Amino acid sequence: MLDRIGTYLGEIRRHEKLTLKQLTEGLCTPAQLMRIESGEREADKLLTATLMQRLGKSIGQFDVLLGLDEYHQWMRRKNILNKLIHREFIRGEQEIKEYEDITLGILHKQFAKIALLNMNHIQQMSKHILYEDALRTLRMTQPKYEIEPLNRLYLSRNECWLVLRMIELKESMTGSRQIITEYRALMYYMQQSRYVTSEQVHVLPYVIWHVAKYEYDHGHFAEVVALCNSIIKKLNEACKLFGYNNILELKKKALDAQGLDSTETAFMLIELKHILNSHVHHNTLWIPYDEESNVYMCNRVIRERRVMLGMTQEMFMDSLEGARGNVVTLSRIENEKHSLHKENRRRLLQGVHLSGERYEYEIITDKYDDYIIRSQLGKFIFDHDFERANKLLCDLKNRIPEIETNLQYCELIESIIMVNTGNLTIESWIVRLKNILCRTIPSFWETGRGGSMLSINEIAIIHNLAICFQKQKEYDNSLHLLYYLKKCMEGVSSLVPNNIEIYLSCMTTLSSVLGDCGRFEESDRIAYDCIELSMVKSEGIELASQFYTLAWNLEQQFGQFSEKELDEKKNKCLHMLKQAFGIILLLDNPALKQLIIKHCTEIYNIDAESYFLTAVPELSE
Repeated sequence: MLDRIGTYLGEIRRHEKLTLKQLTEGLCTPAQLMRIESGEREADKLLTATLMQRLGKSIGQFDVLLGLDEYHQWMRRKNILNKLIHREFIRGEQEIKEYEDITLGILHKQFAKIALLNMNHIQQMSKHILYEDALRTLRMTQPKYEIEPLNRLYLSRNECWLVLRMIELKESMTGSRQIITEYRALMYYMQQSRYVTSEQVHVLPYVIWHVAKYEYDHGHFAEVVALCNSIIKKLNEACKLFGYNNILELKKKALDAQGLDSTETAFMLIELKHILNSHVHHNTLWIPYDEESNVYMCNRVIRERRVMLGMTQEMFMDSLEGARGNVVTLSRIENEKHSLHKENRRRLLQGVHLSGERYEYEIITDKYDDYIIRSQLGKFIFDHDFERANKLLCDLKNRIPEIETNLQYCELIESIIMVNTGNLTIESWIVRLKNILCRTIPSFWETGRGGSMLSINEIAIIHNLAICFQKQKEYDNSLHLLYYLKKCMEGVSSLVPNNIEIYLSCMTTLSSVLGDCGRFEESDRIAYDCIELSMVKSEGIELASQFYTLAWNLEQQFGQFSEKELDEKKNKCLHMLKQAFGIILLLDNPALKQLIIKHCTEIYNIDAESYFLTAVPELSE
């Protein structure tokens, strides 16, 4: 029984023309990676993520189903980082020590060292000690650092953070201007073509800021603007706000120094600062250790989905072909007292209508090109280029394995294309979406909907159904589905949901539907929660959407206010719309920009672009 994520890793490595030895340096042996790529051996989550990041990719798009031990290790890491973020140092240090004592493997040891580095940095330990500790931590997995040139190494995101922080420490300790060569080397390294944009934007904005700052100090203002624009383009593509504040500030200074118009840049900078200053400040870590993707315990997934499918343990075991064990064994598995063998795990997961893979995604394939096609397909749909999207979908159908989860994805995308090209009515789409969902949850509409792990495809189908019901003004049906999604996604763990983009998208729809129902207080509460979460995770699109929702909710209540109160409320709405408009300009999103402009024209009889931008000089003062 092969492990498909391993064969996928091998596909990427060969596509990027890396040798086994190059990729495994400091992590594992080439022979071990060969077995992982052949699907014979399973790599743990940390090793899989690190290998993927060294290839310039991410596992953030996957749902990860972990066994008992590995899930508890993941929870320990999350709890340790949570303690550090909330400055609970005594308990945090105890948990780091406990983690070191119970875990094996170089990446687990490195995590503990990075956690200690973060704690020591917060407690303002000397820069020299921090530098030496960071160097030792990096050399745990990069033994040739400072021996080989940077461009001959293959770094993960965490390793890039360590390199950046060491360069910053060296600069502050020596004051040497020669350090710019190290910043440039890291910048050029991270701009290599193998790095996808969604992976670059985590560290690269901070590296480019240092390079641009040097150019500004030396009067190279045009170079500063070019550098800032290059990373702004990547941030826009990823819809992220990492380091945006400092980048905009530097760009504005460079434009002013050249006597060029900086009005729009100043407006975006001011609005971003207003947003940052007017909401709860969240502590961040010196070396962020962000484990992406939704993580689930495999045992719980089997239990919860079995219940959701309306099956008793006896019925479930009878339905499986070739699964080892009996009801007693299943009971021990579901009660988290029994670990799962790879072959049995696959059969049990397939029995609850998942793919059976440890790494679930919209499509299941071991071909790297298939994921590239899937990515392009998503972009064409986002850009409303449905003709090209349909051609890619036809190609993808012929390439990927014909399993239920893949068929479900293709049918969903086909229905989205049809409804957007006028070939499917909303009423017919509702019927079709229900049928598509029944591929993996046949009893969804008949049985109770207890909280459970839903696949990415299932979430997308239910979310689209909720939007359909909203358009049909069937608000109760829409709210039932959205609150169900909320319960499922928040039930992943006691911490923040990992797949933030999907979660925030669903919550944006929920706040909108609540507003349509006149339940403004509930809608506002969810919108404010989403704003805080968007800021923690630097999510731009949903941040702008929530400001728009808050303004819309207040506008619906204008009839309740006196004339004096109405002026105050209108100003508040315009302020929120201005914040939304500022974020939209940052992200260069034409569709949302036109939405705000149209809204301001219809409700306030103003040209949003002229009105907001002409207020910049006054605000700047």
